[in-house]
Amino acid sequence: MTKQRNPTSVSLEQDGSGRFKITGTLNFDTVPTVWQTSQRLFQGCDSLLIDFSGVTHSDSAGLALAMEWMRDARANNQSLRFHLIPAQMLEIARVCGVEQDLPTG
Repeated sequence: MTKQRNPTSVSLEQDGSGRFKITGTLNFDTVPTVWQTSQRLFQGCDSLLIDFSGVTHSDSAGLALAMEWMRDARANNQSLRFHLIPAQMLEIARVCGVEQDLPTG
């Protein structure tokens, strides 16, 4: 039996002023693309709400991306909230001891 690889398509789109929605898979193949897109889209926003409801799968790369967004938001004096973080990411965050650090709401 061959192991099937997760799909590697993802998009990050602006869904209103300061609201962004991720759709697809967050993994080591897709996170660099999302990161680059976010650098352009997040500029000039005072507050960010990132909706993960369209994420179909995430591994630790998705959590690393979220943590990097948190670091950048602090550096840029932006408020940041995450909405509907996938269960996979929350479990990884719990195991790593950072679940309570994620700005959810």
